[in-house]
Amino acid sequence: MGRILTKPKWRHCRVLIPVLIVWFNMSFSNISEAQVLEIQYTDIEQLAQEHSIEWQQFENRRDYNIAGEMQMATRLNPTLAYDLEYLDGQTQNEYEQYLYLSKEFRTPGHFRALREMRDSRIDGLYQENERDRLEWLASSKYGFIQIVLLQEELAQMELLMHQLNLLREVSTLRSAEGEVSTLNHRLIDLGSYQLQSEIEKRKGELNRKRLLWKNRMGFNEEVELRFEGSFSTKPDSYIEFDRIVQLMEESPAAIADRLSAQSASLAISLENRRRFPSIEISAGYKQLNPNWNGFLVGVAIPLPVLNTNREAIEQARALERVESSNLIKRQNERRSMAIQLLDELRRTQGQLDRFPDYLHQPEVFMNTLLISYEEGTQSLNDFLNTIQLMVNNYQTKYDLLENAYGVILKLEAMTGHKVIQP
Repeated sequence: MGRILTKPKWRHCRVLIPVLIVWFNMSFSNISEAQVLEIQYTDIEQLAQEHSIEWQQFENRRDYNIAGEMQMATRLNPTLAYDLEYLDGQTQNEYEQYLYLSKEFRTPGHFRALREMRDSRIDGLYQENERDRLEWLASSKYGFIQIVLLQEELAQMELLMHQLNLLREVSTLRSAEGEVSTLNHRLIDLGSYQLQSEIEKRKGELNRKRLLWKNRMGFNEEVELRFEGSFSTKPDSYIEFDRIVQLMEESPAAIADRLSAQSASLAISLENRRRFPSIEISAGYKQLNPNWNGFLVGVAIPLPVLNTNREAIEQARALERVESSNLIKRQNERRSMAIQLLDELRRTQGQLDRFPDYLHQPEVFMNTLLISYEEGTQSLNDFLNTIQLMVNNYQTKYDLLENAYGVILKLEAMTGHKVIQP
């Protein structure tokens, strides 16, 4: 779980009288601190459970759909009825009143088949809910990784900006000695402006991603989030294709597909039982005027006596064919997706392996670069071009890392297992 810190929102004004300072600090100590939350990658799921409205909505929608399925399979209640017939004649009045119960009876096995189909659909709803949770959680983890990678890229670019500032100092010293022209100063200004523009662009993107992630997780504006960790090294790329396919077929998404096909098959059995009509039986008390009392018994059978229910049966069979075809189609799609994702991951890993080693810790290389400029063995244009090449290389590196972790999280969402722990 993230560690709670505090930081002041604003500084107290300095007052000449010490007593007023003490009173001021004591009076506003409770409202001068904002909550700061340090978040690690491993905290994300727990934070979602505790704070995210979107996460809670998965459970709410599931409960709503389950209640609907339970309602569809509820046994029919008996009906209590009362009838009164009253005739007002010239010489006498006549009336009849009835109080009776009626109950509809379905064919044997009807509710058993209905419950089997209900249970299959409810199991499918649980699996679909888990599938959606996995996809949402993978997306949230991916957003976290994107933010951390942007922070790391910005740190590298700030380091390059520091190098440009050192270059400016060296250039100023050489200018005082009459060795550097005004044109060189302007070239350094152009390089600094371009690099600073790249830094500001990434800062804006970082702030946007942080705000979206905060809203997604359900934090208000009073909470400041600090994203901790590092993803600057490539993840392990060894994943067996057969193992991935096996995990995909055991995933909530695959189980939900199979349950959907099973529910369609059970619907055929249910519709076949509905070929025979239900029977309604009623019985009760009857009174005719004050002196006549008795009872009544009735049976109601829908006509025609044998309703073949042919159209509903054919529709259920068509739905079963659709779901069976969808099951095969989605199995093939999962295999194709596994091939595509693993191939993309390996290609990305290969590109990351070719990233220059000396750029992982660039301080030594940049110091050598600056010394070469000071000694005159490297021109200003070469120095500025090298800085820009480094910026481009870092951008490529972090794009590749983002893509690699994105592929991994897609595999985790599709399998329901942690394929690789970053």
